[in-house]
Amino acid sequence: MTLLLSLIDNQITWIVVWISVFILALIIELTTEQLVSIWFCGSAVICLILAIFSVPWWIHLIVFILASSILLVVSRFLIKKDQQKSVPTNTDSLIGQEIKITKEVNSSSYGEGKVRDVVWSILSKEGEIKEGEIAIIENIEGNHLIVRRKEN
Repeated sequence: MTLLLSLIDNQITWIVVWISVFILALIIELTTEQLVSIWFCGSAVICLILAIFSVPWWIHLIVFILASSILLVVSRFLIKKDQQKSVPTNTDSLIGQEIKITKEVNSSSYGEGKVRDVVWSILSKEGEIKEGEIAIIENIEGNHLIVRRKEN
């Protein structure tokens, strides 16, 4: 009888432990903007199930460590796979387009150019381009267009 009470008491203790770990990890996850502890939530649920079925405590700990590690690796793989897809913006369509220079530009100072009725700050990597000339947009760095002189 004493052994049964000890076993039940131990089972309840581990159930409380895994529910607490789940709640704590969930609170941490909800209060941060990054993935910090979500895999601990999943691992705690698995260990809670083990505790309900009276699996020994040392197996809980091993499963918690293994499940957390596996969930971490899987989530990192999925996030990296998702991050590799770049989302083009409207400004990406400017690359390769012509831009009319409205203020002289060179490699050491910014100038201005107009494309699609919008005036942009521009920088030339090849040297000076005079006002009134046409240039080709090569790249976008922040809010500046990188241009080169249009070859005739």
